[in-house]
Amino acid sequence: MSLSLVISLISGLVGGNVMGMLSKGLSMGGVGNTIAGALGGAGAGGLLSGLTGGAVDPTVASDAAATAGSMDIMGILKTAGLGAVGGGALTGIGGVLKGLTGRG
Repeated sequence: MSLSLVISLISGLVGGNVMGMLSKGLSMGGVGNTIAGALGGAGAGGLLSGLTGGAVDPTVASDAAATAGSMDIMGILKTAGLGAVGGGALTGIGGVLKGLTGRG
């Protein structure tokens, strides 16, 4: 598993749970928020990597940085930020759909 995917999954599940806490109307419960957040984070991280051709992939930057003795913090922060936004967005969309079906 690549570092980029791990960062995207973790930041996505955090983003999903934050969305659930901030907007109770969009919450799908703890487990639902976590699953939707992780999926949204992974999807957003994959989207970023696909759109940039892997130019923002922190694993590549980390491998290069390991030989140079430093880490590419900006690449990691971009991946984490996009993962959190993607996780929050998918949780919000899931919450809206849950409300529309009357299961909320």
